[in-house]
Amino acid sequence: IICGNQGIGKTNLHHLLTKGKLPILTVTTLEPKSDNFLVNEELKDNKIFKDIEIIDFPSNKKLKNLYLMPYFDDKLNEIQGIIYLIDSSNFDSKICHLVAEELLEIFTITESKPNGIDILIFANKDDLFTSKKVSKIKVMLEIEIGKIYQLKLHNLNKVNNNNDKIDDNEEFDNLNMVIKDGKFQFQLLEGNVDFQHGNIFKDNWSGISDWLYEKIVN
Repeated sequence: IICGNQGIGKTNLHHLLTKGKLPILTVTTLEPKSDNFLVNEELKDNKIFKDIEIIDFPSNKKLKNLYLMPYFDDKLNEIQGIIYLIDSSNFDSKICHLVAEELLEIFTITESKPNGIDILIFANKDDLFTSKKVSKIKVMLEIEIGKIYQLKLHNLNKVNNNNDKIDDNEEFDNLNMVIKDGKFQFQLLEGNVDFQHGNIFKDNWSGISDWLYEKIVN
């Protein structure tokens, strides 16, 4: 699965992975777009793996709720990995909060699967002057996800009017083990979370292809 925020090159990445080159023109994705991963000819000839379907999901929040989240629920056991794109050139506190909210929502689903689902967070446009280092982005996300988790848990605990109290941890049962001393840590998730950086518009995305081949072979 390819997902992330708007305007970061998801459709371009999907074209690279399935066609081997950037598209001449791109348009906003309004519904999921699926195609098979264009693999290395040597691996393809050896037939050491089945066809890998790459699905690009829309970035619009309403469309995410319409397509992405239901797909997670329905096809969880079929998902082999998630590529989450971010734009490192404008990764400020506001964007960090939006990304952290979405990742937390994804984790509540993926961590329900035994061993979780491996995720690659790719910081695109890392060569621009305004870009943040991927190590800094990781720290920012861990802090923000921890804050959002604690706030949501606090709000859940307050739902007790008119005997409507719900299980305090019902929504986050799958994440209780990844919050240590009130802090979120990617390394405690069941699924592996890797961070890579580059610029898919300048043919610098080997971190993505290497990650994909590793998942395919393994």
